[in-house]
Amino acid sequence: MNLFQIPIRKIQKYAFCPRQFMLEVILQVPPDPTVELIKGELIHKRIDRKKYRNKKRKLFGISIELANEELGILGIIDLVEITQDGRLIPVEFKKNSNPNYLPDWIGLCAYALCLEYEGYDIAHLEIYCHESRKRYQKSYDNYLKQLTIQTIRGIRNDTEFKRTTNPNKCKNCANRTFCWVETIQTTIQME
Repeated sequence: MNLFQIPIRKIQKYAFCPRQFMLEVILQVPPDPTVELIKGELIHKRIDRKKYRNKKRKLFGISIELANEELGILGIIDLVEITQDGRLIPVEFKKNSNPNYLPDWIGLCAYALCLEYEGYDIAHLEIYCHESRKRYQKSYDNYLKQLTIQTIRGIRNDTEFKRTTNPNKCKNCANRTFCWVETIQTTIQME
């Protein structure tokens, strides 16, 4: 068993930028309170108050706590629905989502790995975009599973947590005020 339980919501942070993960999870530096962040928090508060309804699908649960001891991850998924054949559909709500944004799918796949660890079959993954009111679907395939597991292992093995090599990501980063890439030296080993 892993000594450090990785919060699933932060796995996508690592996929976006390892330094962002280090700041928020290890150093516990809160992100800047941007308008986008506040809107996202309000959407999740609505979900947590159980205000979600979908008449087309059967509900398995809202705000379900999940964990996978083998991978050392835990988190609370927004929503899980059940297909007619009894398989599960993990659903994450996003304020505004690009259906091709891989870090969101990696985070959602981590939740699916937890459900699978508990013995459930997964139909596919879905992200619900609050602004467009659209659902985006992705296969729960071996490629995405392996990429997610590699990301989790990357978190455990990383000792430097370097900033992303894509400077365009830094422009909208909620942690840019605290990043100080040139001044923070990190050597961290997580068990």
